[in-house]
Amino acid sequence: MSADVFQTLKVRAGDLECPVCRENFELENRLPMSLLCGHTFCSKCLNQLPKCPTCREKIDQKPQRNTMV
Repeated sequence: MSADVFQTLKVRAGDLECPVCRENFELENRLPMSLLCGHTFCSKCLNQLPKCPTCREKIDQKPQRNTMV
């Protein structure tokens, strides 16, 4: 991945925040993670949640890293 693309991803991730903790997504500590229901939260919050905080769907499978954020 080129340095320009990585810098763009870094800026985009830092501009968005997790709706649970209200902290900005980070590419190192607070990765944006998507559930099967389509909702996205930071990796730190999802490690502590049994259900999606938005729709209450049970988290049965490991969340996927959201590369679009």
